[in-house]
Amino acid sequence: MRTITAPRAGIRAEPLVVSPLVPVKVASVTATLLSATTIIIGGNITDTATVTGGAGVPTGTVIFEVSPDGITFTALGATKTLVGGVATSDSYSPALAGTYYFRAVYSGDANYDGSQSGEYGRTIGCKSACSGESRFGYRYFAIGYHNYYRW
Repeated sequence: MRTITAPRAGIRAEPLVVSPLVPVKVASVTATLLSATTIIIGGNITDTATVTGGAGVPTGTVIFEVSPDGITFTALGATKTLVGGVATSDSYSPALAGTYYFRAVYSGDANYDGSQSGEYGRTIGCKSACSGESRFGYRYFAIGYHNYYRW
């Protein structure tokens, strides 16, 4: 801090303290888009995050996450750096049928607060209809393709 002495009318000169400016961060919005609307076992999918804010382009990093239950999320590959406000996850290949949830978490930067996308659910299934009997006589079933969006 600097101290500046400024005289006031009728009062002896006293120090005036000037504080440094504190930057005010702006809220950011993180939106994601999955690379496929349907996923098959053994197939690959990526998630692309776009981060926007008030003025200027947000910088910083995004962590992509995946969850088999919509509650417990784990990192989907490496943390990615935003380029022009956009980042794309590493490829993900589910091994089992079921519903998987994807989201992106933006870290924030000097100008923008961090934010998190909504969670997109994708049902992973077979390439063709998956109900019937296998050649070994076991019954099997896979749920159809559905999109879920949860706040």
